[in-house]
Amino acid sequence: MRIFIIHSHYQDRGGEDVVVEQESQLLSKNSIVKVYYNRNQKGFKGLVQTLLSIWNVFEANRIIRQIKLFQPDVVHIHNLHYSIGPLVIRKISELGIPVCMTLHNYRLICPSAVLALDGKIFLNSIQEDFPWTAVKKKAHSNSVIKTFWLAFTFWFHKKIGTWNLIDRYITLTGFAKDIFIQSRLKIPSKKFVIKGNSVEDLALISSAKPILASITFLYIGRLSREKGILPLVKILNDTNIHLRIGGEGPLKSEIGNIIRDNPNIKLLGNLSKSEVVQEILNCTAVILPSICYEGMPMTILESFSLNRNVIASDIGAMQSIINEGINGYKFNPYDREDVLKVLRKWLTLDEITKQKMGGNARKDYEEKFSNEVNLIQLQKIYKELIVNPDYV
Repeated sequence: MRIFIIHSHYQDRGGEDVVVEQESQLLSKNSIVKVYYNRNQKGFKGLVQTLLSIWNVFEANRIIRQIKLFQPDVVHIHNLHYSIGPLVIRKISELGIPVCMTLHNYRLICPSAVLALDGKIFLNSIQEDFPWTAVKKKAHSNSVIKTFWLAFTFWFHKKIGTWNLIDRYITLTGFAKDIFIQSRLKIPSKKFVIKGNSVEDLALISSAKPILASITFLYIGRLSREKGILPLVKILNDTNIHLRIGGEGPLKSEIGNIIRDNPNIKLLGNLSKSEVVQEILNCTAVILPSICYEGMPMTILESFSLNRNVIASDIGAMQSIINEGINGYKFNPYDREDVLKVLRKWLTLDEITKQKMGGNARKDYEEKFSNEVNLIQLQKIYKELIVNPDYV
């Protein structure tokens, strides 16, 4: 099978970039794969990319030339925002090649991309034909102009039918699929299929050993508002609960100031892959306090692969990934008392129960989130597209 993959890297490397690289390498084991990368730029170059995004004929033509030379059986699109733009979808459709697109976020229906604003879930765009509320609230980059242009670009292509030219949309969870089907995007439900992300088996590649009976929780991720790390730190700062925080982001200084005199909460900065593995093994559980609709956080999958449970916000994708009392626990991220109740409940569990739940998390990884499972699911999607794009 010949597979052509399209992806625009973000300015700062993120989870989507990792997923594309991993899936490309995975597919290369038994298929011929070509990946077309572009990258979002800053400054004047970024401005030009943004302005061209609505109808970037230059980028679309470059991609089409490579597709014609490569002659793929299927094209898989990941991110088009903003250095590539949606026009390439129309160009690919003219060639008659089956095309699928992974929806890593909700940008197709809301400029916020994560359906969150000002630290709260934001769902107005789902039922608005044009997301005027998001524009007024500066949902993208805290700018009315940038938000409007992004919204107009996606709305324009909705109106001319570009999004309906995609043969199959891949959502990471059933929750995300339902959001898109209920939205004003008006894409037939038969075009959606669910396939989660995957990670390599960290238990096999690591020689690190866990510290038994740890009492320390772990957060790994970007230090930004939508991730919910700031409210979590504020909640835990007045307690004796231990937390280690891995990652960088715009809230680093603010968090540092809050925990300056608290020896129980530590900022670790950016961590290497081996350091992430060691931190996960050393913690009692991983915390994901997001206050936005995540796609599928890779930290959950990495934790599951290492027999570690996850305690997460009871919103979005985590509702379907975290099975209460089986592979972790969930809390209301907006309720201080609920957060503390759940974390303290976890700390009072006996080690046998925690180890059993860790085994459940590992089983979920093996059955749903391993690279082997991901490869089988991807190939099934591609083969169905090649044989009959209208069949689900």
